Amino acid sequence: MGNRTSRNTVSRKKRHSCDTSSIYSSNKNSDRQGFYKHHMDTHYNMIDNVLNDHFIILHSNANIQQSAMNIHQDSLKIAMRDHIHAMSLNILNHQRYQKIIYNF
Repeated sequence: MGNRTSRNTVSRKKRHSCDTSSIYSSNKNSDRQGFYKHHMDTHYNMIDNVLNDHFIILHSNANIQQSAMNIHQDSLKIAMRDHIHAMSLNILNHQRYQKIIYNF
C-alpha cells in the first residue's frame, strides 16, 4: 500500500521530449510508421545499453559467486526475450531486434 501512496504523490516527468501529438492525430500511414520505427529503435537501444551496463557491473563484482551470476544473467535474458517478443508483435522486422539479446 505504501507504494501506491508514493506513486500518486511523485510528480510525473514529461514523457516525450518532442511534440508527438501531430503524429498521433495524423492519418498518414507513413507518419505513424516513421514514429513507430524511431520509437522501437530508441527502445531497443535503451535495452541494449541497460543490458551492457548491467553485465559489466555483474561481471566486475568479485563477491558474487559464479552460479549466482549465471542464474541472474539467465533470468534477465529470459525476461528481456519475453519483453522483446511482446513488443515485436507490433512490428514487421522483429528479428532484427531480437539479435540484441541473443548476442550475449
